[in-house]
Amino acid sequence: MARTKVLVTGGTGFLGSEIIKALVEANDFAITALDINPPSLGTSSYPGVTYVRCDVLKMEELQEVFKKAQPTVVLLERFEFHTFSLEF
Repeated sequence: MARTKVLVTGGTGFLGSEIIKALVEANDFAITALDINPPSLGTSSYPGVTYVRCDVLKMEELQEVFKKAQPTVVLLERFEFHTFSLEF
């Protein structure tokens, strides 16, 4: 049986790497991890996972990744934290 192709955005971030860890442990998935930052020292990278540097806000880059990976499932993991102050 063919393994399900999964594309995880934010693959080197906290949420994405935890999801990838669970998918790797299940051993039923072909995983492509997408992130603007490749795995670096101190972050988890897993054997058998394809890591792709891509800015999801750039449509051409994203389309190229989808053509190559041909995912069946896409998991979007993105977290932004903004600070602001209110002045009265």
